[in-house]
Amino acid sequence: MIEWLSSDGKIITTMTKIGHIIMLNVLCILCCIPIITIGSSITSFYYAMVKTVRKERSYPSKEFFRSFKRTLLPGGFITILLIMIGALFYMNREYVTKGGNTYSLTIIIIYDALILLLIGFITYVFPVLSRFQLKLSSIFKMTLLMEFRHLPYTIFLITGTIFCGFLLLVLPLPFWLILPGGWCFLSTFLLERILKIYTPKPQEGEDAWYYEL
Repeated sequence: MIEWLSSDGKIITTMTKIGHIIMLNVLCILCCIPIITIGSSITSFYYAMVKTVRKERSYPSKEFFRSFKRTLLPGGFITILLIMIGALFYMNREYVTKGGNTYSLTIIIIYDALILLLIGFITYVFPVLSRFQLKLSSIFKMTLLMEFRHLPYTIFLITGTIFCGFLLLVLPLPFWLILPGGWCFLSTFLLERILKIYTPKPQEGEDAWYYEL
């Protein structure tokens, strides 16, 4: 029991991880408030979650803001683009819904599929942005490749993301402090397996923390 309560014991380690998850959760929510910074905030959320919670390297707030600063411009552009595409899909779907015929139902199903694909794209694009320093066109290509090449994972990530969003709508406000962070932490176990496939193996002497077990 004493060993479990020591500074490196399981209880203390677990409580520290939970505290870091909550900290990153709060930072992500606060940095999402300007709307245009949502992309950079989610990117930094994922980056710091993997590096500081999963790999236990550095400190959450330090790594969060380091990533936030680096991805502010590309993250902002991706945010605006995704909001525009999502709004277009939604408005077109609502317009077609008013038709109320068999043809309209087919179009609605198509738009529902496009919205699901967009959610899948979102679950990949920000982790990709957190890991690779590429042109936006290359970021988009890699994201689409991952989304369709790893379809079983994509389906699971889409389902989990939608379920998490649903819970946030029906559960009390305090759950906002832990639920997004909890889902982000769990999703890293799938996303890191995929990202590692596309990440070049580190050279000798390189501090490649993302390759650590």
